Amino acid sequence: LVDTCRLLGTPPLTVVEELIAAIPQGALLPETAEGLGQLRHLHTLPVTWPGEFDLRVGAAITDAGIAEDDLGRVACAVRRLRASLAATPTVHPAHPQVVTALGRALAALAAAREDREAAMEATELLASVGALDDRHQEMFAAYGQLQDLINGGDPDPEDLERMLPLLDSLPLGDEQREMFAVYRQLQEASRSDDPAD
Repeated sequence: LVDTCRLLGTPPLTVVEELIAAIPQGALLPETAEGLGQLRHLHTLPVTWPGEFDLRVGAAITDAGIAEDDLGRVACAVRRLRASLAATPTVHPAHPQVVTALGRALAALAAAREDREAAMEATELLASVGALDDRHQEMFAAYGQLQDLINGGDPDPEDLERMLPLLDSLPLGDEQREMFAVYRQLQEASRSDDPAD
């Protein structure tokens, strides 16, 4: 119950304390008592905007989850950070910090689960606040251009020609690279005047 309150933010601390007060003296495990102490401490820290508490807790859970390779914790952190983002006005000076924390947690989750949707969301969030390095920024731009070309329907030869350099900047597996290499050979052969090609 203490962990649920800390990780998910529910039930509220007051409910947890009422339930723990009903437990016979000496029956509380040391880990539970320690967790309750940490939870009480978190609730004593000052909060200056509505999303600050969830940011503080979510960022700490993300760090612990990443350090201990605990995807469950990171998933809980994502929930807390989404709550923080929802409660933090976009004009608030801490908004980029919340976006970065959520993007970082989603990126950790995406990497561990090989989850493309989480990876794209993380990339979009981090790109929106300028928190991507140049290499990742280029990959994100290339991916966006590819999406635009693909979403336009059946790509014509000119679209396909524009796609190939973009694909070079994306992290593709060996099988995908081999497929595009064969496509390039076919494309070059189709431009050749030599009937043998």
